[in-house]
Amino acid sequence: MKRQRGFTLLEILVALVLIGGLYSIVADSFGPALAFRAEIETKEKQKDLRAAILAAYKINALQVDAEATAKLDFGAATGVMTPVVPDATTSRCNSTDTTFLPVARFSQSSAGVIFRDGYGNPMCLYITPRQSLTISGSTIFYHSVAVVSPGRDGVVHASTALDDTTGDLTLGGDDIGVLLDGRILAQSRYQLTIDSIKRAAEAYQAYFSVRYQTDPARSISVNYFACGDDTTCPPAAASPTWDAGNGMPTTCAGPIPMFRTTGISPHTVLGLSESDVTDGYGNVLTLDNCGATVRNPANADPNMQTPPFTAVISTTLPGGGTLSQTAVGQF
Repeated sequence: MKRQRGFTLLEILVALVLIGGLYSIVADSFGPALAFRAEIETKEKQKDLRAAILAAYKINALQVDAEATAKLDFGAATGVMTPVVPDATTSRCNSTDTTFLPVARFSQSSAGVIFRDGYGNPMCLYITPRQSLTISGSTIFYHSVAVVSPGRDGVVHASTALDDTTGDLTLGGDDIGVLLDGRILAQSRYQLTIDSIKRAAEAYQAYFSVRYQTDPARSISVNYFACGDDTTCPPAAASPTWDAGNGMPTTCAGPIPMFRTTGISPHTVLGLSESDVTDGYGNVLTLDNCGATVRNPANADPNMQTPPFTAVISTTLPGGGTLSQTAVGQF
């Protein structure tokens, strides 16, 4: 039998040196490529998270912006998101699989995956306290949100921050971040609200005009905005009267939603859709054609009982402010 022979110590050492050299060459070649891939994956995850947070924000905007502290309260059914800032000692993020759980249903990834960046590190979540913006005399509120990756080194740079006053995001070192600018979102929601109120008011004014034009006994003393509580007209306090054949309910008992599922719904009478009478915060607009602040035949103030008759379309902004537009009965 031939004598078996193994490797000598020298041969093993030579092999290890060769393997180490090859590994060094491979690492130098593929290291930048792997880092680039991790960066791309991080940005994709952050893009997904931004879209998910934005979707949840839009649906629950009124409740989110009613919260003054640094958190996003999406309601009992969805949950609350609170900030996860860098650890004071390690400068690392300590987010977990529950951090983004409230918005997971809007994300392309599960909550157990989305909180880590492309390097495998947990990401930080920054949320400003409620900020405010004044547009045309109306104060609107918003929060700004940022998702930050500590980058390749795994630690958040000391200069990385989300300014609680301006909502601006500053990134330092190799940190990677994405910002949801609440100012832009607030302006967009406000404009949508203005548009919906204007659309409803214009439709109501056109309705008044059509009712007047189609009435054979048309009279400027008749309020063509409405007629009663779906069945009868309210009594006139003076000589002016209501449009007896009108299908629009009156609001002498208080403002009513422009979309409702029982009785006559104002949006149907005006030929509008539910979305047409919904503001930028998801609230249904309200209608008042028989209150103390509008000119109508049932007003207790004799000075408010005569033409031009009016009606008010309004909504409540986050924080309690009111936005409204008056529809004027034009003949």
